[in-house]
Amino acid sequence: VTVPGLVAAVSAPLVTVATGRIDRRIVLVVLIGLMGAANLASAFATSFTVVLIARFLIGVSVGGFWSIAGGIALRLVPARHVARATAVIFGGVETASVLGVPLGTFIGDLSGWRTAFGAVGVLGLVSLVCLLFLMPKVPAEQSISFSALPKVFRTNVGLRIG
Repeated sequence: VTVPGLVAAVSAPLVTVATGRIDRRIVLVVLIGLMGAANLASAFATSFTVVLIARFLIGVSVGGFWSIAGGIALRLVPARHVARATAVIFGGVETASVLGVPLGTFIGDLSGWRTAFGAVGVLGLVSLVCLLFLMPKVPAEQSISFSALPKVFRTNVGLRIG
């Protein structure tokens, strides 16, 4: 349970920098695909090692998603709708947390933990297909280098607190 959270915290800035020049739509497709595949790998895992690796990959995908999702809202809608679009993106994440965790627990209680992971994996792959067909291209605008990351952490108090 702890691994994805820790990995997400570390991977968020790293994924942002590593994918800085890649179309944001492609980055989201890869991250959601990774999340779906990793959850399916958890569902079909034959050892704890496989589950741990899959959970690590889920942390990478979650960290990457959080690091770029809010910025994408700014570019997908007219300026007057940015606040609403941002609220929808982060509201969806909150709704998934508030409803998804109990629903996953319920599914796990009824059918086993593998079914719960499998369901999340399938939902991730459905999301991937939706992104491919419904989201427009969102070309990268600016990027930061790996060497600039330490300065960002040193000079941005809000970032350090977060």
